[in-house]
Amino acid sequence: MMEKRVFKEALPPAYKLAYVVIAALCVVGAWHKLVALAVPAAVVLLLITDKLTKGEYTLESQVLIMRRGRFFRDKTLLVASIGSVRKRTGSARMLGNVEVECLGARYILNPENPDSFTECLAKRMDEARAANRATGGKAGQQP
Repeated sequence: MMEKRVFKEALPPAYKLAYVVIAALCVVGAWHKLVALAVPAAVVLLLITDKLTKGEYTLESQVLIMRRGRFFRDKTLLVASIGSVRKRTGSARMLGNVEVECLGARYILNPENPDSFTECLAKRMDEARAANRATGGKAGQQP
């Protein structure tokens, strides 16, 4: 049984830029008493701040749980169903550092320590595949 590992979510560069622009819009809207600009900007600012403070990736023995804050649903992936995990390079890193492919879907993640996250997830994927071969294809399947 592997221990539970928790990786804090970092704010990608594109989100940092958006955070500054939206904060400026919120201040300008409040200063000029433009409620139609200030209130939506404040709500978006709240959502980004919540994602930053509450966002985390939890690797348990057979699942990857992506917690995206109080206002968004958690996403759970079976480690055995993950096809590939790789670090992103170049300009693709503007939205996230790690790309996970699972059952045809692609997830862009941004853990604070992408090297450690990628290494730990790859290790758990290898263990899940080994367990899957040992049990004849029954491990990691949902009932």
